[in-house]
Amino acid sequence: MPGSPLPSWIVDEPFAHRGLHDAAAGIPENTIAAFDAAIASGYAIELDVRQLGDGTLVVFHDGDLMRACGVDRELSDLNWEDVEQFGLFGTEHRMPSLPAVLERTDGRVPLLVEVKKDDRDRGIERALHEKLSRYEGRFAVQSFSPTALRWFRKHAFTAPLGQLAGPLTGEDIHSLRKLSSRWLLGAAVSRPDFINYDLRGLPDPWLELVSNLASLPVLCWTVRTREDQQKAEQLGLNYVFDAVRP
Repeated sequence: MPGSPLPSWIVDEPFAHRGLHDAAAGIPENTIAAFDAAIASGYAIELDVRQLGDGTLVVFHDGDLMRACGVDRELSDLNWEDVEQFGLFGTEHRMPSLPAVLERTDGRVPLLVEVKKDDRDRGIERALHEKLSRYEGRFAVQSFSPTALRWFRKHAFTAPLGQLAGPLTGEDIHSLRKLSSRWLLGAAVSRPDFINYDLRGLPDPWLELVSNLASLPVLCWTVRTREDQQKAEQLGLNYVFDAVRP
C-alpha cells in the first residue's frame, strides 16, 4: 500500500540503465549480455518491458525497431518470430523476452521494471503481473503511465510501484502529457510508493512539496556524467545511471 516502508535497495542501490551496456564492447542495451555484465559488477538493473502484437513480453525500450535495428516497424505489429531475426545495434545480440531475462537474473540483483505502454497496448499489465508474480527475486515496477500503475494497485500487486515523471523536454509527445508529467498530476491516479524524476528538472520545489506531503521517496534518472552523479548525490537521491559507474 502507498506509504508502506520501501525496501532499502530502492533508495540505496544505483540502477544500471538498461543493464551495464557498452557499445564499444559490443554489448547493447536491454540485452542478456548487458544484464550479465551488471550482475557481474553487483549492480541493480533498470529495464524496459513492451508487448508484441502476439502478446509476448519483451525487454526493449523503443516502440519501433528503427533506432536499434534500422527497420521501420512498430513492435505492436510484430510477433516473436519476427523480432528474433533482427540483431540489435549492428551486433548478433537479439531482443530478449521477459521470461528469458527473469530466468537469467534469477534474483541475483534487484530489478526496476519499467512498463512501456502506449495507446495500442492491450493487456500488458495483466501479462506482466502474471510473469512477475511468479518471480522470486526483488523487483519494483515503474511507469510514466498512471493508468498502468493504477491497474497494478487495483489488482493488489504487492511489489513497490513508482511514478516516472519530469518535464520531458525535447520529447515528441502531447503538451498535456508533458504538463501532467512535470506537475505530477498522474500521482493522484497511480498512488505510487515512490517517484522517479528526471534529474535535469531537479531541484524542483513542487516535487519536493508533493513528495514531502505524501511521504514519497524520490529517485532520479538518468546519471550520465560525473557532474550528474555529483548533483544526484548532493540532492541525496538514489539514481539510474548510464555511461558512468557509481
